[in-house]
Amino acid sequence: MSVRLSKPSTAPTIGPPDVSTTTRFTARDVQAAVDAAIHQHLGRFLDSHGGAVAAATVSEAGDVTLQFDGACRACPAVAATFHGKVAPLIRQVEGVRSVNAPNVHVAEVAVERILSISTTSGRPGLRTSPAADPGDGPKIPIQVNVGPIRPRSARHGGGS
Repeated sequence: MSVRLSKPSTAPTIGPPDVSTTTRFTARDVQAAVDAAIHQHLGRFLDSHGGAVAAATVSEAGDVTLQFDGACRACPAVAATFHGKVAPLIRQVEGVRSVNAPNVHVAEVAVERILSISTTSGRPGLRTSPAADPGDGPKIPIQVNVGPIRPRSARHGGGS
């Protein structure tokens, strides 16, 4: 199943919707799209940490409640994962009005503040705005610690 994500710039304007252009999604449609988006865009990341997340409930109005499972249930970084990776992705799925998770007890503003303090302290690789679109934020640099470089011996296939 391919997931169609809405563009942030196409958010509806305030006022009554235009009935001729409004698409009505059922809760089941939205739940399937949310689960597919998680699998497609976050599955490997969550699997690598021993965790998982899925849409537990979706209301007809598009309010999504997520359930974190596995290692994510007791992870101290679940709020940062939710606000920094999961919620921004789910908000892009058509038909979603809001996203929450019952085991996330830290407000998005608090997570942003913590990450901005960490970023200004000189620690590389932290996002400055976890609420930003995952594709628009700064990328996490890869740091490789390499020991001293030694010439390869002829016995191991190196040298001349």
